[in-house]
Order: sequence, then structure tokens, then C-alpha cells
Amino acid sequence: MATVTARSAPATPAELSAYLKLSTGTLRNWRYQGKGPAYERLENGHVRYPWTAIEAWERKQAQT
Repeated sequence: MATVTARSAPATPAELSAYLKLSTGTLRNWRYQGKGPAYERLENGHVRYPWTAIEAWERKQAQT
């Protein structure tokens, strides 16, 4: 299981998966469906989730 050491660096799917207690497959499905926190796709194809986007998404979820 991945651990988050610094919240200034964007989270990898594995780190976000551990944080939200969801599978990486769920995160992958959410990206495909346009759901979940906003993410960035790097030039090498890797996905990263900025913590500001994760926190904004969590606030939005708490309101619904």
C-alpha cells in the first residue's frame, strides 16, 4: 500500500486509492466517466491528482 508523505506533491493513483480506500480500477473508471477528482496526465502518460483538486472534490461530495 502506498503512503502519502507530502501533500505538496500531486498524488499518484496508488496514493489516492489508499487515501480514499478505493481501488485504482475505480479511479481509472472515474477518469473514463469524467467523475472523481480532477487529474493531470503527464507527457509520459502517468496520471497525477493535485491535492487542491482532491480537497475541492471532497468538499463537493460532502455538500451533496
